[in-house]
Amino acid sequence: MAVPSMMSVPEELMDRLVCIKCGNVLSVCPVYTLPNEDAICGRCVDLKNQDGIRNRSYEILLEILTFPCMNKKFGCMENRTGKNMYEHEQKCLHRRINCPTFASTSCDWFGEIDNLLEHFENNHVLNLMKEPSFEVNFVHKFEEVSLLPYADSLFIVTKLGEPQKKIFWCSVQNILNMKMKNLNIFSRLKS
Repeated sequence: MAVPSMMSVPEELMDRLVCIKCGNVLSVCPVYTLPNEDAICGRCVDLKNQDGIRNRSYEILLEILTFPCMNKKFGCMENRTGKNMYEHEQKCLHRRINCPTFASTSCDWFGEIDNLLEHFENNHVLNLMKEPSFEVNFVHKFEEVSLLPYADSLFIVTKLGEPQKKIFWCSVQNILNMKMKNLNIFSRLKS
């Protein structure tokens, strides 16, 4: 069987192939069709609580149709098939992110990865780690989000401690290469 050549989705169809939740093009699997005929892309679907019916026919087309990256509006010129889109979007240099400290500071900054270090230097200097080590407070409950510039990369370091429950949790994520291989450390402290 011959492998079909890749085809770009015509621009005039892009506005009709949109996820109802995020507003981006339906270019990431799995794709679900809702009873009202709207669709949800793989960026938004909650695999634990799926709405609608999986649209496997559309997903087959995603293997040969190419779409622009969701960050096209920010300057990305990549076109990929649905099979490769999500991986690209997770590490796209044009992607925008919310300030990682939002939960604790309500900071509403939204911007380019390239500007995140400058944002921390100007707005969250106490959350900027100078070296890849830190002290842990085992007296009071805490939750901290820090930015660690290290080895030409940026890492989000999230720490949570609940001394009364003897719990310490730490997550380290390389945000310049958004592979979802976070180092998660969960520990019960021994008394």
